[in-house]
Order: sequence, then structure tokens, then C-alpha cells
Amino acid sequence: MLLFNRKKLKVLFIVLTYLRSEGNIGTYQDFPYGILSIIEHTKLLAEFELLDIVIDDTLDGEWTKVVAAKLKDFNPDIVGISVMFDNAYHCVQPTAALAKKLLKGDVIVVAGGPAVSPVAKGVLRSQESLDAICFSEGEKAFEDLLSAKDPLDLLTTHKTWVSRSDLATSEKP
Repeated sequence: MLLFNRKKLKVLFIVLTYLRSEGNIGTYQDFPYGILSIIEHTKLLAEFELLDIVIDDTLDGEWTKVVAAKLKDFNPDIVGISVMFDNAYHCVQPTAALAKKLLKGDVIVVAGGPAVSPVAKGVLRSQESLDAICFSEGEKAFEDLLSAKDPLDLLTTHKTWVSRSDLATSEKP
């Protein structure tokens, strides 16, 4: 339930699509269906923007400038990084770190998608700028996050979100 005395949160979803050398960018596998479903499910709870960006092997390439400009312009409360394929995994940490740096750490940075969800704890151990990873489907998890009085606290108690506090447990999401 949305708290009516609270401003709508701003959510920026960043879909990392790796520029494949075989040149098949733009095919069906690149469309951000999961993110679009989450936005449709929670559209009354937040203001959303989606950045579907093609990345390359350079960590200081043009794509980082585009991400930085969008972060500064939109100034989101939450950044969600979508990783559909593991060939984009190497850009999760730079993207998350850029969000934390530019937004002075006052942003929640989460990730999801088939490339990170099944190995959420391992990803969190190696991606220090991520606050949590959504395990499995994100529609209800994002609804709960956007409705929470304290979103950071929700990440540590919700069964679908894998957070840093979960690293010390053997419990599975």
C-alpha cells in the first residue's frame, strides 16, 4: 500500500545489454520484458525511467557517460540493474559504483535477472556496491519494496530479496 504522505519514489532501471561481436544486437533476446512487466505491475507506486543501454568491454566507454548523465538528470531513489545474460555481468559493479558515487550513497542499488538471481549470494560477495538482488520474479518484490516504510530494512527481511545480511546465513532465498 502506498503511503500517501510520502513522495513517490523514483526508480531508474538500467538494462545492461552487451554488444556481441557476432552482431545480433537488437534481436528478441535484448528486449527488457522483465523490467517492463515490473513497471506495469507497480506503475502507481513510483516514477520510472528505463535506460536500455548497450555496453562494451571498456569500463570508461561512452556507455558509462550515458549512465552518468541519466543518473544525474533523473536523480533516482532506487537503481535497478537488469542482467539478462552473463556476458554483461562485468559491468554490474561499475554501474552500481557509479550510482553510489554520483548520488552520494543516498540511493538503493539492486539487481536482478537470470544472470544474477540464481547465484545471488556469490554476486553480492563480489559486487560491493549492490545492496540486494531480487531472487526470481520481481513484480511482487518491487511492489513490496516501493510500499515499504523503510525500503532498506525491507531488503534485509523480505524473503525474495537477497541482501548483505543474508551472506552470513545458510538460508536460501
